[in-house]
Amino acid sequence: MTELALHLDQVHKRFGNVHALRGADLKVPRGTIFALIGPNGAGKTTLFGLCCGYLRADRGKVEVLGGPPDPGHLKGRLGALPQDALLGRDITVREHLVFLGRLQGMDPTTAEREATRVL
Repeated sequence: MTELALHLDQVHKRFGNVHALRGADLKVPRGTIFALIGPNGAGKTTLFGLCCGYLRADRGKVEVLGGPPDPGHLKGRLGALPQDALLGRDITVREHLVFLGRLQGMDPTTAEREATRVL
């Protein structure tokens, strides 16, 4: 059996009377490139919110990298950049990467080293 990066099984999410997701099923194998496209209001942002642990499903099962979509399981393994996120205009990309590394719990030296490595 192929290991899955993402597995949704009959996932439902509502916001009041609005059904954002109704019985969503999805299997994305690890190591694949995957895109989710659709019109505004189709539930794409809601789905990613569930996968990142920002939202909880009303029904169904969500697994990311073999476990629940919670920070304890995903820390250092998953990153998401919402479409409306803005980078600071008065800091460099390197400084931003170091800042994000520190938020993930890296000590200053490790954060600097990782920023250099990825750049």
